[in-house]
Amino acid sequence: MTGVCPETRSVAPYVLGALDPAEQAEMEWHLTSCEICRQELIEVAHLPGLMHRLSLEDVTQRTSVGNRQGSEVASLLPEATTVDASAVHRRPRSHLLVLAMIIVLVLATGGVASAELWTHQPSPGVLAWTSTDAVGGIDTVARLADRSWGTDIRLWMEDLPPGLTCRLIVYPRAGGAEPAGGWSTNYEARLMITGSTSIPLPQIDRIDVVRSDKTVLATLTSTTR
Repeated sequence: MTGVCPETRSVAPYVLGALDPAEQAEMEWHLTSCEICRQELIEVAHLPGLMHRLSLEDVTQRTSVGNRQGSEVASLLPEATTVDASAVHRRPRSHLLVLAMIIVLVLATGGVASAELWTHQPSPGVLAWTSTDAVGGIDTVARLADRSWGTDIRLWMEDLPPGLTCRLIVYPRAGGAEPAGGWSTNYEARLMITGSTSIPLPQIDRIDVVRSDKTVLATLTSTTR
């Protein structure tokens, strides 16, 4: 699908846990109706995992390879911040830092992975897992947020057939399983589902979306795409 949505700028901060609660709720509502932003959600869902694996030194070392490129990148940061300054009344400064550093680091390292690092760190307790083109072509994105009581789950699913009864099952690394939610599909091909589990986020091994006949529609892990 082609097109532009101004809210795509908030998708990466949302996945990284950089939005305040009100903006998070607003983005979740927006994602239920905007196909452009849902596609963006799938494309940036890997950011938290990469963010947690890389360090700022990874970027610093690569940036030092070329002085000219480094100076060009450094000069871009204030420019990028200035461009977005007019929108500061409706977007917090954390958004501007995220956007500016994405531009800087992509140019510095020449790759998408550089978008994981910036001076304003995202919430360390947020991950996003994806599963694309699963059973029947179903696409699924899960946003997992670590909480004191366990893990909060937001699930987006597309290309769902109608008339299904589904359950969300969470599997901890230590073994066993815990249900995290259930729902029935109507004639909507896409759904946002909320769920929760008492299993702490670092201990989750995988998540399955299971039909009533025990058919697994989608499996999500830290490595699925």
